[in-house]
Amino acid sequence: MPALDDIIVIDASQGKAAALCSMLLADNGARVIKIGQSRDHMDSDPEFSILDRGKEFCAVSLEERDKLAKLISHADVLIDDLDVPDDRRKYLDFEDLILLNPGLVHCSITPFGTAGPIRMESHMPDLVKARMGIFHSAPGFRDGHIYVVHPIVEVGAGILAAQGVAAALFSRLATLSGQKLETSLMAGALLFMPLAGGTSVSQQTRNSTAVGGAPFYSVYECSDGKWIQLGCIHLGFIDQASSVMGIADVLMDPKYGDGRTPADDSARDELFEIVKNVMKSDTSVEWARRFEEADVPFAIVASVSEAMENAQVIHNGLIHELNDPVLGQMIQYGLTLQLSGTPGHIKGPRKEVEWHDLELSSQQRDYVFTPTLLATELPLEGVKIGDITNVIAGPVAGRLLADLGADVLKIESFTGDFSRGPSAIFRSLNSNKRSISIDAKNPDGRDALQRMVAQCDALVANLRPGATERMGVGGQQLRKINPSIVETHVTAFGWDGPLSNRPGVDPLAQAYMGLQDAQGGEGSQPSYLSHLAPCDFSGGALAAFGTVLGLYVKKKTGKGQKIDTNLLNMGTLMVNGDFASFEGKEPRRLSDSGQYGLSDFRRLYKTSDGWIFVSAEGNDKYLRLLEAMSVRKDSCIDLKRHSCIGRDLENEFVERDSEYWLKFLSSNGISVAPSVEYFGLMIFQDSQVVANGMVCRKELGEEKELLLIQRFIDFVGSRDPVVYPTPSLGEHTVEILVESGLGMDRIKYLKDVGAIKVCDEQEG
Repeated sequence: MPALDDIIVIDASQGKAAALCSMLLADNGARVIKIGQSRDHMDSDPEFSILDRGKEFCAVSLEERDKLAKLISHADVLIDDLDVPDDRRKYLDFEDLILLNPGLVHCSITPFGTAGPIRMESHMPDLVKARMGIFHSAPGFRDGHIYVVHPIVEVGAGILAAQGVAAALFSRLATLSGQKLETSLMAGALLFMPLAGGTSVSQQTRNSTAVGGAPFYSVYECSDGKWIQLGCIHLGFIDQASSVMGIADVLMDPKYGDGRTPADDSARDELFEIVKNVMKSDTSVEWARRFEEADVPFAIVASVSEAMENAQVIHNGLIHELNDPVLGQMIQYGLTLQLSGTPGHIKGPRKEVEWHDLELSSQQRDYVFTPTLLATELPLEGVKIGDITNVIAGPVAGRLLADLGADVLKIESFTGDFSRGPSAIFRSLNSNKRSISIDAKNPDGRDALQRMVAQCDALVANLRPGATERMGVGGQQLRKINPSIVETHVTAFGWDGPLSNRPGVDPLAQAYMGLQDAQGGEGSQPSYLSHLAPCDFSGGALAAFGTVLGLYVKKKTGKGQKIDTNLLNMGTLMVNGDFASFEGKEPRRLSDSGQYGLSDFRRLYKTSDGWIFVSAEGNDKYLRLLEAMSVRKDSCIDLKRHSCIGRDLENEFVERDSEYWLKFLSSNGISVAPSVEYFGLMIFQDSQVVANGMVCRKELGEEKELLLIQRFIDFVGSRDPVVYPTPSLGEHTVEILVESGLGMDRIKYLKDVGAIKVCDEQEG
């Protein structure tokens, strides 16, 4: 039986973020009834055919108060994505809703939160990307701001919303009351931009290009015109790759810094050129054979259609057939999350249901809900989670679980997380955790680790399959010491299958799943987004969602289970409905070769002092734009292409500054936003972010502080989620072992025999 088999969800949304949220709930057993749609309930957009699968569409508007009341009284969850100024929000006031149903979980997704100067903006994900600095931070083939084609804002917000709903349902089992929670497209954007500030944080300069960030971490053309992405994340892999390529001797030159840290930009460019020329000397097939034999992380860049034929993709169950009422027989992606004990399933295609045929019956429960307006605690208060993770995807999962209120214990070797250091990304993703440093290869250390994990409610890892078993805390070994534990893994390509034991990182998943092919633009070479790591961040977020589902089931049944997701699976969510096959399918819309946007009327334009993003494709807005700008060429107009109109508009926009154009276009009813410079530390002073309580300041002593982003999900009325600053390696080793029942004599022994590491602050 799926995890949410007894849950009823009312989906009163119209956007893709909320649709993804309710799809994840439906795929895990929830009954989802969609109402109040302003878009066509049978949208021909292939992405909505996927996101709306398994849902019932009923023509009930929010203004039909009797019908709405009946739906709410039978529901467990309500999801909406109404804009803040939308007058219909009055029908979904939580104070009124909990009188109808005191156990209701109400999730609201807004563009920029419910406070702040731009809270009244509409749901336009591209404008959110522009305002959050995503276009400025993207590397491209030209100077200036670059359009990001992937729906990271919608995917981020959708998974965050699903996490919040699952966590509130978990909490409801204990509190016997419903809850109001909020997230936003802005939070979805910030999920992919881990930022931290303060005197102890190193603000690294961005030197990545459209093809990569380092000589052995980039995409290269081969002699057959195919492209290969290298993903050598550490020196061991670089040594293996350089040996295969016959340039190991080149790296002996100190100026190349072992291939990872060249002495300067000139040396870095030289090494790029050396690797580029070597890769161009042979075919992609031959390089793939050599790299695979040497265990070098790599991927041949594929299109989405090629991804659908990938043996690992097929093995992961990502090919699913159904008969959609609009598009007919189609293939779409399957489940991106696997639960061993309560597996999800796709119920079928979307369907329309008349009100008089909508069967509603009250759930038979052994308890009675009590209405509560505001949460006082975060939903995972009292939950303990072991976190054996490195770099991005795993640490993302742990951080999000900690922000839901869990006590997350970061379990590290004596050398620590691969990415441990003063960087903003490490500080951000590993804040709000406690660190224990332990040698699992030492028998005494392994015994202490097992004793600690035996008291955890869940364990999260992003190691290669089998690694936790070798540490003594995976598989059957884990079940013996903790039979009811929730064990979550986010791997590179899958738990088993042809690629499962291959080393993997985010850019390889981007390459395999068609993301690089799409980001390049029409007719261009592949390009990847090193700074956003779309598969890493979404994979970590989905792992957190899966963990909460597992905790929910454990709370109800006392049974644990194993949960799996992977970076390859996440690529399906990032290709905007293109992972599909059906008769009459049109090619996915991509940016132009200059990576400005999707058309003349939905793209970035340079002004005299910066960049703006204009969105004027729908509702005759394009005509208003042309009239306002005195540009009219009927023979050129194509709302889905790039034409001479775009060039004429470019010439106009560059003549005046951004402030002028923002006021001018807004006054003419054209949707527009500034494409701001990458925030960096400025995010912590941004009025919109601050107004929504998303800035956290943690004191580090000696007048030092650490700045972090928090409240990706706001459980209305609850405390600030971040408790701990980013821990030093082994900072909490002693206190965690004491909590696990070890005495100080035993802990001193473990330290003396080299089984644990204790940071200086703990000694004495």
